[in-house]
Amino acid sequence: MGDTVPAERRGGGGRRHVRDDSWYLAALAASAAIRAAEPFEIAVPLVEGRLVLPTLGVVLAPEPTPGASTDVRGEDPGMSDPVAPPPALVRAEGGTSGLRVRVWFGGAVVTLPTDLGKAAPGWRPISRIAVSGRLSLRVLLDDVDPFRGGGDLATAHHLEEGQERDWRDLVERCWHLLERHHPESSRELAAGLRALVPMARRVGGNRSATHSDAFGSVALSLPADAAQLGAVLVHEFQHSKLSALLDLVPLADGNDPARYYAPWRNDPRPAGALLQGVYAHLAVADFWRRQRWQSGDDAERATAHFEFALWLIQTHFAARVLATSPALNPAGRHFLTTMSRRLSRWRAEPIPVRERALAIDAAAEHRAQWRLRNLRADPVFVNNLAEEWAAGGPAPARLTPETELCPPPLGPDSPRAGLRRAAVRDPDLVARRLSRSQDGNGMARDAILRVELADIAGEDDAAKLGYRNRLLDSPRHRDAWVGLGLVERRSGDPGLAEWLLCRPELVHAVYLRIRQLCDGVADPISVARWLFEGRPGPGYDEPLDMGGWRPLGD
Repeated sequence: MGDTVPAERRGGGGRRHVRDDSWYLAALAASAAIRAAEPFEIAVPLVEGRLVLPTLGVVLAPEPTPGASTDVRGEDPGMSDPVAPPPALVRAEGGTSGLRVRVWFGGAVVTLPTDLGKAAPGWRPISRIAVSGRLSLRVLLDDVDPFRGGGDLATAHHLEEGQERDWRDLVERCWHLLERHHPESSRELAAGLRALVPMARRVGGNRSATHSDAFGSVALSLPADAAQLGAVLVHEFQHSKLSALLDLVPLADGNDPARYYAPWRNDPRPAGALLQGVYAHLAVADFWRRQRWQSGDDAERATAHFEFALWLIQTHFAARVLATSPALNPAGRHFLTTMSRRLSRWRAEPIPVRERALAIDAAAEHRAQWRLRNLRADPVFVNNLAEEWAAGGPAPARLTPETELCPPPLGPDSPRAGLRRAAVRDPDLVARRLSRSQDGNGMARDAILRVELADIAGEDDAAKLGYRNRLLDSPRHRDAWVGLGLVERRSGDPGLAEWLLCRPELVHAVYLRIRQLCDGVADPISVARWLFEGRPGPGYDEPLDMGGWRPLGD
């Protein structure tokens, strides 16, 4: 799920035919006058050969006829780009049958239909979705407006044939689900949701986002089912609500340079963004909290229990991280305290053992991967540890070196997250895939995937051996340390597991340095035990050292 996009991030859409985006003001003025049924005349520059009328649709420029004049009355020469076609002239005149809107493209003219919701020659309206029930939902399905992404969000191309029907069907099913089981959310969305903006899917999951300047608009890729869509809409509308509140009541100091861990992101976040995330995921946790008791098959109930457990764990953890920030003002601290109390009450609610365990693994894994991605232990401290190992001495008593925020590119994520979610819905799926991953001699066709499959399937001995061998063969493979921590927590040494999951960047850096210093190949599990054995674990559920870093250079 996505965070809200701040207002200062501009751009988006396609290549412009004008020097800047001031043309959009003229297009907005034209749309506003049409919606108000007011006569007007205005010149509007073209964008990629089209005239966009925000919230209404797009006028397609007809092919010019030979010898047709290119003069347009009302053109402002200051708006034109010398390499672009001249702007179109939009004129609306009143009449007995209502407003009549015509658009001149040089010598050609397109007359818009009286009902702008219907297609006509040269006119393509923005699609609309209307669902009736106790409450009605009416939203635009906007794949037209160049600014529909609200900044630099990667929006989808125009919907292809059949895709609009998929959106309509899923929105209708989602709305009926919300009305039946989430009445408060349905009331909010009926009152405030105004537009859905299709986004391109990304590998490995859905995408969604809101823009702080576009209240009631949600950009998203099409989820797999109605419940997932409901969770996305509740989540993103929560961002819109908080953005509106922040226009009235500031809750955090926007000048604080510190960055924090957000359990729904791979990058460090400022305090204000983390507050947005806590508020949005509070609603996500509540959605799944209610959804898990509704009718459905075993897979749907298991998914809802897992999602509730995961987002409750993650949001509660993030709230505790945020509580360490000096950026919150008194209003922000009161806001956070109120959310934290609700999360604390939910932690007492029953969750099935299996779904809870999978959620705890998912939370611990994300936390450890974030540390490996973003943090670097003090290299002098790391070198001293490696030299002590090479000399056969004991590890020093202090194992909490200074860390710095140094987010490098880190390649693709582990497949464990996707496998874990699949295992929630189908407990036998991983075992079947594990069986198929072997050939007749029992050798894995894909050794990396087989280790992750063994991990999720609970074959801890095989997974532990696989992660160990991966580090022996490829010592820079950071994610294997996370896998070792997860396996140790389930069936090995819980204290060692806590260290591996809470300080993976330290053991990874020390192991790499030992491999550089020693001619022989050091055993990764032996190095981890040398570092951590006999020490009380820091507690993987504690928000220790998970925020407050200043970006490099500040």
